[in-house]
Amino acid sequence: MPHTNSIPKLEKDAAAAKLYSLGIRSASDFQALCSGRLSNVTRPADIPSNPIAYYDVDSFVEFIAIGEQALKSGAFTSDSDDIMSYDALKALVRKHRIVSIREWKHAVKNDVLPGKYPTAPHNYYPEFEGWEAFLAPKSARFLDFSEAREKAIELAKEYELRTAYHWRWLSRQGLRPKGLPASPDQYYEEFKTWKHFYGLKSV
Repeated sequence: MPHTNSIPKLEKDAAAAKLYSLGIRSASDFQALCSGRLSNVTRPADIPSNPIAYYDVDSFVEFIAIGEQALKSGAFTSDSDDIMSYDALKALVRKHRIVSIREWKHAVKNDVLPGKYPTAPHNYYPEFEGWEAFLAPKSARFLDFSEAREKAIELAKEYELRTAYHWRWLSRQGLRPKGLPASPDQYYEEFKTWKHFYGLKSV
């Protein structure tokens, strides 16, 4: 069973409304939900295992009453976003070219990735294959040359880049976009000259 500690928990009213929408009306219903004794439904990962203690309410009856009231008021609906699948999160990680655990932690901390997902996928997904398989391959760190050159041309116009020195300046200022190497002249076999890379006309 996946660990749910890495999934952000809902606010009290939202959590209560979600449980109420699942047909939970008592502490015994919730225990059945947690133990998998309810057909076709398990405790959502964004609901804590002990909501009474987590949300500091006096009783489960009070907690469920909060959910019922929240649904009736229209503040919440019975629909909620599910935790994305392992394959979906893996595809998202590759789309954003996250190639290391350090970059993953940075992405999580800064809400780089959209949607709801576990901050510790290795603990949550039973199908987790290991970090090397989960993260984008190292070769995906940088754009291919044609895309990189398009970006470089835009940057050259914005910052009046002309030489290798200017590219190093861009990096030192923290202005070099992710996906562009610090030394494109060494990284890309297709690299010709800095003027060509910047899209400048030869004089």
